[in-house]
Amino acid sequence: MVEITIIKHIHSCFAAVASWDKWVKRTVDIPIPPFVGLSIHDDDFEAEIKSVSIDSEAGEINCYTDPDIELYDRHNPLDPGQDEYRKQRVAEIQQEYIKDGWEEG
Repeated sequence: MVEITIIKHIHSCFAAVASWDKWVKRTVDIPIPPFVGLSIHDDDFEAEIKSVSIDSEAGEINCYTDPDIELYDRHNPLDPGQDEYRKQRVAEIQQEYIKDGWEEG
């Protein structure tokens, strides 16, 4: 078995990475080495690997899956009044994933 960590990026706005973004992760064992396009199914989650990062020194394999884009799609950069809502909502989304078995990452 190969132990991998699946990482999901939770966007807080319309940016590649922003200071309010959050991440969640989940460690799983799979029977084969990971590759882009591999679908992983467990009893309570499903993920498709979009990229793989191997840290030989640390002995870690990180696999990135589709990001959560709820707030990415809703962000209006011309409305700074959304800032508090986005900060609160991205934390709520992260907690929803944690309740579903993911860890803060």
